[in-house]
Amino acid sequence: MCMQCDYPPCVSVCRYDAGFIDEHGIVSVDRKKCVGCELCTLACPYCVRYMGQNGKVAAGCDLCIDRVQEGQTPYCVKTCPTEALIFGELDNPQSTISALIQQEGAQPLKKKFRTHPKVFYANLNHDPPGFSP
Repeated sequence: MCMQCDYPPCVSVCRYDAGFIDEHGIVSVDRKKCVGCELCTLACPYCVRYMGQNGKVAAGCDLCIDRVQEGQTPYCVKTCPTEALIFGELDNPQSTISALIQQEGAQPLKKKFRTHPKVFYANLNHDPPGFSP
Protein backbone atom coordinates (compact mmCIF):
# COMPACT_ATOMS: atom_id res chain seq x y z
CA MET A 1 0.00 0.00 0.00
CA CYS A 2 1.27 3.46 -0.85
CA MET A 3 2.15 5.37 2.32
CA GLN A 4 0.65 8.56 0.87
CA CYS A 5 3.62 10.68 1.94
CA ASP A 6 3.51 14.44 2.43
CA TYR A 7 6.96 14.52 0.82
CA PRO A 8 6.88 11.60 -1.64
CA PRO A 9 10.23 10.86 -3.29
CA CYS A 10 8.35 9.16 -6.14
CA VAL A 11 6.77 12.50 -7.06
CA SER A 12 9.88 14.63 -6.64
CA VAL A 13 11.99 12.47 -8.98
CA CYS A 14 9.45 12.42 -11.79
CA ARG A 15 10.82 14.48 -14.70
CA TYR A 16 7.53 14.35 -16.59
CA ASP A 17 5.14 15.60 -13.88
CA ALA A 18 3.34 12.26 -14.00
CA GLY A 19 3.59 11.82 -10.24
CA PHE A 20 1.49 14.29 -8.27
CA ILE A 21 -0.41 14.99 -5.07
CA ASP A 22 -4.05 15.90 -5.70
CA GLU A 23 -6.25 18.37 -3.81
CA HIS A 24 -7.17 15.65 -1.29
CA GLY A 25 -3.48 14.99 -0.57
CA ILE A 26 -3.52 11.67 -2.41
CA VAL A 27 -0.34 10.61 -4.21
CA SER A 28 -1.16 9.45 -7.74
CA VAL A 29 0.24 8.90 -11.23
CA ASP A 30 -1.09 10.55 -14.36
CA ARG A 31 -0.91 7.56 -16.70
CA LYS A 32 -1.04 9.81 -19.75
CA LYS A 33 2.14 11.62 -18.72
CA CYS A 34 4.12 8.61 -17.46
CA VAL A 35 6.80 7.45 -19.89
CA GLY A 36 7.77 4.34 -17.92
CA CYS A 37 11.26 5.46 -16.91
CA GLU A 38 10.88 3.71 -13.52
CA LEU A 39 12.59 6.47 -11.50
CA CYS A 40 9.63 6.65 -9.15
CA THR A 41 9.77 2.91 -8.48
CA LEU A 42 13.42 3.23 -7.51
CA ALA A 43 12.82 6.32 -5.36
CA CYS A 44 10.06 4.86 -3.17
CA PRO A 45 11.62 3.91 0.18
CA TYR A 46 8.63 1.63 0.86
CA CYS A 47 9.04 -0.33 -2.39
CA VAL A 48 5.35 0.00 -3.23
CA ARG A 49 5.48 1.88 -6.54
CA TYR A 50 5.63 -0.58 -9.43
CA MET A 51 5.33 -0.77 -13.18
CA GLY A 52 1.80 -1.70 -14.21
CA GLN A 53 0.08 -2.03 -17.58
CA ASN A 54 2.60 -4.53 -18.97
CA GLY A 55 5.53 -2.63 -17.43
CA LYS A 56 4.87 0.56 -19.38
CA VAL A 57 3.32 2.86 -16.78
CA ALA A 58 4.04 3.44 -13.09
CA ALA A 59 1.30 2.42 -10.70
CA GLY A 60 0.54 2.31 -7.01
CA CYS A 61 -2.30 2.57 -4.55
CA ASP A 62 -4.18 5.84 -4.96
CA LEU A 63 -6.69 5.03 -2.21
CA CYS A 64 -9.35 4.47 -4.88
CA ILE A 65 -9.21 8.17 -5.67
CA ASP A 66 -12.47 8.09 -7.62
CA ARG A 67 -14.30 6.77 -4.54
CA VAL A 68 -12.65 9.30 -2.19
CA GLN A 69 -13.65 12.17 -4.50
CA GLU A 70 -17.25 10.93 -4.17
CA GLY A 71 -17.00 10.90 -0.37
CA GLN A 72 -16.67 7.10 -0.10
CA THR A 73 -13.94 5.01 1.51
CA PRO A 74 -11.36 3.02 -0.48
CA TYR A 75 -12.40 -0.54 -1.37
CA CYS A 76 -9.78 -2.09 0.92
CA VAL A 77 -11.34 -0.29 3.90
CA LYS A 78 -14.90 -1.05 2.82
CA THR A 79 -14.24 -4.77 2.35
CA CYS A 80 -11.85 -5.48 5.25
CA PRO A 81 -13.63 -8.26 7.17
CA THR A 82 -11.90 -7.46 10.47
CA GLU A 83 -12.21 -3.68 10.17
CA ALA A 84 -8.45 -3.45 10.64
CA LEU A 85 -8.20 -0.72 7.99
CA ILE A 86 -9.53 2.71 8.88
CA PHE A 87 -9.74 5.75 6.64
CA GLY A 88 -10.29 9.32 7.75
CA GLU A 89 -9.11 12.89 8.09
CA LEU A 90 -5.70 13.06 9.74
CA ASP A 91 -5.78 16.87 9.72
CA ASN A 92 -8.84 16.90 11.99
CA PRO A 93 -7.77 16.23 15.59
CA GLN A 94 -11.42 15.43 16.43
CA SER A 95 -11.71 12.69 13.80
CA THR A 96 -12.04 9.02 14.69
CA ILE A 97 -8.78 8.19 12.93
CA SER A 98 -6.83 10.85 14.85
CA ALA A 99 -8.24 9.59 18.15
CA LEU A 100 -7.35 5.98 17.30
CA ILE A 101 -3.80 6.90 16.32
CA GLN A 102 -3.35 8.59 19.69
CA GLN A 103 -5.09 5.87 21.66
CA GLU A 104 -3.21 3.00 20.02
CA GLY A 105 0.14 4.77 19.68
CA ALA A 106 0.09 4.06 15.94
CA GLN A 107 3.15 5.11 13.98
CA PRO A 108 4.24 5.33 10.36
CA LEU A 109 7.01 3.12 8.99
CA LYS A 110 10.54 4.31 8.19
CA LYS A 111 10.44 7.67 9.96
CA LYS A 112 14.12 8.22 9.18
CA PHE A 113 13.27 9.04 5.55
CA ARG A 114 11.24 12.08 6.66
CA THR A 115 8.60 11.52 3.98
CA HIS A 116 5.83 12.06 6.57
CA PRO A 117 3.68 9.10 5.51
CA LYS A 118 -0.05 9.23 6.22
CA VAL A 119 -0.43 5.49 6.77
CA PHE A 120 -0.08 4.46 10.40
CA TYR A 121 0.30 1.04 12.02
CA ALA A 122 -0.81 0.12 15.53
CA ASN A 123 0.71 -2.54 17.78
CA LEU A 124 4.05 -2.71 15.99
CA ASN A 125 7.06 -3.47 18.11
CA HIS A 126 9.25 -3.07 15.02
CA ASP A 127 8.98 -2.51 11.31
CA PRO A 128 7.89 -5.60 9.35
CA PRO A 129 10.54 -7.60 7.44
CA GLY A 130 11.88 -5.62 4.51
CA PHE A 131 10.98 -2.31 6.21
CA SER A 132 14.03 -1.69 8.34
CA PRO A 133 14.07 1.73 10.03
